Amino acid sequence: DDQLSIAQCLGYSCDIMAGLVFLHSHLIVHLDLKPANIFITEHNVCKIGD
Repeated sequence: DDQLSIAQCLGYSCDIMAGLVFLHSHLIVHLDLKPANIFITEHNVCKIGD
């Protein structure tokens, strides 16, 4: 089963939002935010890349 649980979705969403808050606090805007630029680490943490 390849579906994410609600808990996983919420966790990943929080990781992405925390990353965006960090970027914006440093006056950085990610202009190409899309699923292909979201990476999940081996520890199940989402990271924003490009």
